[in-house]
Amino acid sequence: MNNEKRLTVFPNLHINSESMIIHYLKTTFRNSLRNKVSSAISIIGLATGLASVMMIFLYVRHETSFDTQHSKANRIFHIILDANTGNEADNNSETPFPLIPEIRNKYPEVEVATRIYASSATVKSGTKLFAEKNVIFAEPEFLKVFDVTWIHGNPAMALDDVNEVVVTRSTAMKMFGGTAQAMDKVFTLEGVYPLKVSGVVEDPLLTTHLPYTMLISLKTLSKEYFVSLNYDQWNGVFSGFHAYVLLKSKKDAPLFQAKIKNLRQIHMIPNSPSKKTLRLQPLKEIHYGTNLTSFNYTTSKTSLWIISIIGLITLFIAAFNYLNMTIAHSIKRSKEVGIKRSAGACKRDILIQFLAEAVVMTIFCLVVAVILVEIFLPTLNQYLGNGIELSLYRDYRVIFLCLILVLAVAALTGIYPGLIVSSYSPVDAIKSKISSPKRSINFLKNGLLTLQFIISLVLIIGTLTIYLQLKFIEKKELGFTKENVIQIPLPDPKRADFLRSELISNPSISEVSSAASPPQSKDDFRFTSYYYEYGGDKKNARECEIKSVGIEYLRLFKLQLVAGEWLRKRGPNDSILMLVVNQTLLKQMGWTPQQAIGKRLNYGVIIGVITDFHAESLQKKIMPAVMVSINWAMQFTFVKVNGKIGSTLISDIQKTWEKAFPNQVFTCSVYEEYIQEMYFRENRAFDIVRLFAIISIIIAYLGVFGMVSFLVAQKTHEFCMRKVLGATGYQLFFLISRNYLQLLLLANIIAWPVSWYLMNRWLDEFAYRITISWWIFAIAMAITMAITLLTVFSRTVKVATMNPAEVLKYE
Repeated sequence: MNNEKRLTVFPNLHINSESMIIHYLKTTFRNSLRNKVSSAISIIGLATGLASVMMIFLYVRHETSFDTQHSKANRIFHIILDANTGNEADNNSETPFPLIPEIRNKYPEVEVATRIYASSATVKSGTKLFAEKNVIFAEPEFLKVFDVTWIHGNPAMALDDVNEVVVTRSTAMKMFGGTAQAMDKVFTLEGVYPLKVSGVVEDPLLTTHLPYTMLISLKTLSKEYFVSLNYDQWNGVFSGFHAYVLLKSKKDAPLFQAKIKNLRQIHMIPNSPSKKTLRLQPLKEIHYGTNLTSFNYTTSKTSLWIISIIGLITLFIAAFNYLNMTIAHSIKRSKEVGIKRSAGACKRDILIQFLAEAVVMTIFCLVVAVILVEIFLPTLNQYLGNGIELSLYRDYRVIFLCLILVLAVAALTGIYPGLIVSSYSPVDAIKSKISSPKRSINFLKNGLLTLQFIISLVLIIGTLTIYLQLKFIEKKELGFTKENVIQIPLPDPKRADFLRSELISNPSISEVSSAASPPQSKDDFRFTSYYYEYGGDKKNARECEIKSVGIEYLRLFKLQLVAGEWLRKRGPNDSILMLVVNQTLLKQMGWTPQQAIGKRLNYGVIIGVITDFHAESLQKKIMPAVMVSINWAMQFTFVKVNGKIGSTLISDIQKTWEKAFPNQVFTCSVYEEYIQEMYFRENRAFDIVRLFAIISIIIAYLGVFGMVSFLVAQKTHEFCMRKVLGATGYQLFFLISRNYLQLLLLANIIAWPVSWYLMNRWLDEFAYRITISWWIFAIAMAITMAITLLTVFSRTVKVATMNPAEVLKYE
């Protein structure tokens, strides 16, 4: 029908864009009021999906922005140490201290090479004490590799002199009350080393793998700072030492890596079975190195992909629900469309109307989504921690994302239903001869609903699997007791005995011991080296962990002695170190516990054997361990408490500690909580998957609720006729729920193998893991089936109990 005929039918019709917009708003509003339940379901579901996508976008944008602020980021590489022992690979962020001098000026591919030592320390300014967690000892070359914004000082001469320090703005404000006031001030490090402020710089961004509060000249380091420990050697890897290179070209990376690959091996034991090779790690990849030590938290790339996909799937589920409801309502609106077609509207007009209504609805849902984001974003920021403050309004990309979401969702939920409705014959539509959608449309609706069931099942199975693995970690026997233990940094090992004698007199304390590290610890408190039989071939050297512990360590952590005796105080005639080793070391050497007693290693003589214990997280296998007692190597004091750890006891311990160390800041942590922090990434994954499992289930079953509601409303007369003919409420319930149960069964058939594959891939990251049992899948099926049946029952109970005469009296 052309425009001339259309104007003949409606002679007073004047069409303009403003009236059309008002018309679309009115029709959208009226249709929503006419179908309150389904409209509310669509709005809630779509708004939740949009809010989820926006929050995930903000989170992923933050996580992928780490270390991108440096102008030379593409040419900066972190050198890491890979170990291949034959059974498994191990990676180490720390490198030997002599590495950078060896590299510097010997390789033409390198423009600048620098090394750092990162640690925590106590500093004293006047009478004020400060516990600084992110202290970095750095060379002048550090400032040529990384971008630093200067406030005061001369960058060209910074960090060149001994005892020179550059502080950040926040540190200057905290310690001296201002940036200008900080210049040339002197404060002490660990109460001994004087440091002079030669510069003030801006605080590093939160999105850096290397946060710091002050940069101290690396020349300040000395053997005395490490309690006479010789750190400048190739055969040991000490926590805190890291190496970086700035290459002349990014293309030089493969060639340079090939050159330095075996550099450490050359300086060590060339033919050792424990191969340690050097590798380059791009600066922008450091944040994703979850198996490496980092000064900031790390994030798995896989988890970011999973979270992003879950967010998009959540949005698609919500959009599919809206699409399903729109297709279902197309039957109800067939008479309206037929009249418009008869009055002169063409298919394009109907399509534009449905698309416009979808745009209006999507924009409204977007407004609701923004409100939801504003409500829940503070909670997300608090959950993420690390000072993160995600915001909707700081990034233009968020606006761009919102625009794309509106267009994409509107296109998905507007164009297809519009094409379906506009294809109806006007005569059949007016006569209401269109009673059900086409078979292809039913297939689409069922397919989308099945996809929602699959996603819900995968998320439920994933949530249960992660939960069980975390419970397995929590209950796994570690080879020692971790309960009721407090760990306290030990500033001066020479005062360890005095501190122990004071603490042990407290009746609430059962045992006190000093050590270099607890039995199970993060990589930042571990020291690895090589061991071999004394007098034997060094080519047979293998990697082991060296733990310096006190004589009370065995009793405090209840380690199990298998053979021999535990460490004792060295006498004046003891010229050889006494060693206690674990069973894994004996297996590598081929000794029985009894054979090992009296054997001599390169470190000393074995006097005892203990059972294996987990020195690292359960993601890694137990490695050989050598226990030795070296007083000057102690870094912590551990306190075993009788009963629960309370604030009163902590206060008493602090008072005692301050007697021993009056010029130090007291800090402590509960050892059980420290171990839990080792699985921070896994706990976060559980929280995220659990959250989106709940959201996915809610949105999916809102869709089921809406579809059942529409089906019941559409077929009320049919159901009442069946009741008149003798059908029971149970038969009606089975009739309605049968299709949904069939779709749910199909979803389980698809979801089970997918979930099994994905969760096994995740569990493969753990050397000690659970086995996925069949009942996990059964529980997921039971949960989804129960919710589906409950959803169907809630909408069919009304029609099953109504009086057929009230419905059929006009038939």
